[in-house]
Amino acid sequence: MIFTSPFPSIAQPPAQDLASFIFDHAETRSAFGANPSLPALTDHATMQSFMDVQRMADRFASGLVNSLGLQRGDMVAVLIPNSAYYPAIVLGALMAGLVCATANPAYTIGETTHVLDLSEAKAVIATEQNLPTVLKAIEDSDTYIMRHRILTIDG
Repeated sequence: MIFTSPFPSIAQPPAQDLASFIFDHAETRSAFGANPSLPALTDHATMQSFMDVQRMADRFASGLVNSLGLQRGDMVAVLIPNSAYYPAIVLGALMAGLVCATANPAYTIGETTHVLDLSEAKAVIATEQNLPTVLKAIEDSDTYIMRHRILTIDG
């Protein structure tokens, strides 16, 4: 049986990755296009301008591919708390053609192991604080993650 919506059809979304869509849209249809140094993200410790976020995402994407050797479609487990860096990390991974498995950084070893097993992650991004949990979860997991693909950020 075919179901149809009672609402009118919407336009087909652009054939563009999410990061490119966000950055292109912001540059052409927002105040960030005219003034890329405007604050875009803040947290308790930092302020990132739109230009900062875009530059960090570009550099992170490049590092994931060129330094870590990750390939389009590879899964990256992101186990970090909300911060002004979170969008640049996720958008950078998406720009590189990777897939993000986001998870709560407060997960237990067993929960983190489960995330790694389900996602078959090829890399992990964590904080220094949850690194011991992540390392034990990798050890307990059926998924092998090379040591140089375990990245940490502060806080």
